[in-house]
Amino acid sequence: MLNSDLEEAGVGTLAKICKTYKEKYPLVQIVLHTATSDSVYEMMNKGLVDIALFIEPVDPEGLDYIRITD
Repeated sequence: MLNSDLEEAGVGTLAKICKTYKEKYPLVQIVLHTATSDSVYEMMNKGLVDIALFIEPVDPEGLDYIRITD
């Protein structure tokens, strides 16, 4: 798969996750940001981002994560 295909698959997966989550927790606010993996990783370590979706390769050291596969 090309990177653009991976990104499109990731966005589709994220949309499904957000929809399901909002149905279960309607009062939770979801704000989406796009950035480089390094930027998002740094924001997570600073507590500015709670959940992230990375496209590999990325070093998950120090993060709790679930690998989403096809």
